[in-house]
Amino acid sequence: MSAGGSYDMGVHFCREILGTEPPDALGGYEWFTIGGKKMSSSKGIGSSAKEVSQILPPDVFRFLLVRTPIKTHLDFDPVGNTIPNLFDDYDRCLEAYFLKLENKMPKDKAGEVTADYARILELSEVNPLPKTRLYIPRFRTVVNLIKSKNNDLVAFFETQKKNKLNSEEKVILEERIKYARIYLEKYSQEKLDSAKTEKFSPSELQKKFTVQLINQLDILKNKTNKEQIQQAIFESIRQTDIKPREAFTVFYQKLIDKSFGPKASDLIQQLGVEKVIELLSGDREVAITKTTHLFPTLNKPEIFSIDKLVAEKYPSINIGIAVIKNINIKKTDSNLTDEINRFVSEQSHLSNEIISSYPEVITYRKLYKEMGIDWHSRRPSPEALLRRISQKKDLYQINTCVDAYNLVVMKNRVSVGAFDYDKFHFPTMMRYPLEREEIFLLGDKEPTKFKPKELAYFDQLGGYNIDFNYRDAQRTAVTENTKDILLNIDGVFDITREKVEKSMLESINIILKYCGGKVEYSGIVSATEN
Repeated sequence: MSAGGSYDMGVHFCREILGTEPPDALGGYEWFTIGGKKMSSSKGIGSSAKEVSQILPPDVFRFLLVRTPIKTHLDFDPVGNTIPNLFDDYDRCLEAYFLKLENKMPKDKAGEVTADYARILELSEVNPLPKTRLYIPRFRTVVNLIKSKNNDLVAFFETQKKNKLNSEEKVILEERIKYARIYLEKYSQEKLDSAKTEKFSPSELQKKFTVQLINQLDILKNKTNKEQIQQAIFESIRQTDIKPREAFTVFYQKLIDKSFGPKASDLIQQLGVEKVIELLSGDREVAITKTTHLFPTLNKPEIFSIDKLVAEKYPSINIGIAVIKNINIKKTDSNLTDEINRFVSEQSHLSNEIISSYPEVITYRKLYKEMGIDWHSRRPSPEALLRRISQKKDLYQINTCVDAYNLVVMKNRVSVGAFDYDKFHFPTMMRYPLEREEIFLLGDKEPTKFKPKELAYFDQLGGYNIDFNYRDAQRTAVTENTKDILLNIDGVFDITREKVEKSMLESINIILKYCGGKVEYSGIVSATEN
């Protein structure tokens, strides 16, 4: 609050004129800025209430304010993807509200998060909230349909719903159409792109992705099937090991000369597979490099092995193993913190929808389902970390070892775990739990009983990690007193040996960078060669 501002004047009026104490300022507030500039009526920066109402519906604008913690800086820049992302967040909280109405709240931690989302939505109420679940047309989809000149949005969303829209749902759709047109006219990314004259030039990795996508589309059995087309896109991303954002950038630039567009599978359906192949074919001549392994196959059953039953059930398992000794772990390191913060700042686009589309996340969810684990309540570690970023929550700071390899986990979306080597009773093994076996997980007060199909790491004293590095046991936890560590990296199904090796190399390098030490040995234990 600035001296001589509205609150200061209000205090004066209350005490000197009305003879009463002013309302509590709740410790003050942070600035609400527009595009990084403080709102100031005297300087002409910011928006009037009327102007803001022309950008966002009242309930969505109130949601923007309510979801932001008190005394937290709020910068609202309507240009680019800010508005579509805001609607996505609003819809996510609206879904939580519907779950609350239906008494279908998840249990444990997931239930707490859902309850928080529902409460944010309730506090954002301007008009009365619906009393039953409604079908909500996604704002981003409305924008894309308007851009593609689809004039019958009601028919489109009724097809999506597989039923007629009721009167309330039509009102919501009409409102979103109104604000989508305003967004496209004034604030969309296309407005920014139209000012750019530099010709797009794909990277070598993007060229490889386009070639891979051409090949995947070319072998489709049903070239009009949306699910097969979508799977071809994800498979191309997985095979190329490219970030989805980079893949979709070259995809849209090649097809419609823009950096983004309608849903990829919808665009391919609209243009036709043969036309898409023709537009992408300029990068067919990409050189194919021969795959070589970064690490040798490790044959040290006295240290680690995969149980025969597990290997037979999951022949695709590849586990990276490394032992690093004489390390020096500290509580924090400012350079590491800066490196993590840079990564987080680059993820402003991240949403739960994007996270759910990552092939690695899909892979771990598939494994969890086969193990009888509900991945809604036990999130695989890459997903759990990335979801904290998408929800604007701070990452946990443990120590320089754990924080370092967690950065690699977030970048590559492959699970990594480190354990105090000197606390083990070797050999260790990945196996199924025996009946009545339990594990005392880090942070818990009571032991957790294993499920029969759970994959877990064991030494001769019992389990020390469950569900591919979902959580660790207390007794082998890495602390500032740890001097030697055992590192493992988890690969299965579409998380190939190559991906495991990449994550292991980066994990080793970043641990050596911030903790020192020396690698005693490292390698890959594969189920097929165990």
